[in-house]
Amino acid sequence: MEHWPITYHQDSYLEHYKKEELVYLTADSENTLKTLDKSKAYIIGGIVDRNRYKSLTLDKANKDGIAHAKLPIQEVNHVFDICCEWY
Repeated sequence: MEHWPITYHQDSYLEHYKKEELVYLTADSENTLKTLDKSKAYIIGGIVDRNRYKSLTLDKANKDGIAHAKLPIQEVNHVFDICCEWY
């Protein structure tokens, strides 16, 4: 993982980025991501919230006041692989 083009933080992403720089990737968003913007930091949620915790990550993005989008999962399966490929 040390070779992946990602940044790890144990504290909140709001401590490291301006809200307008962030996009929370969540399957519950009505926005489908078509391209990656190199000026944005993309947050991959660590919770699968499709059933038990429906909309948990979308609610978190809305609570924090940051943009959100879903990936075109019907075309590809792996969130991180998509980001690496587009990067």
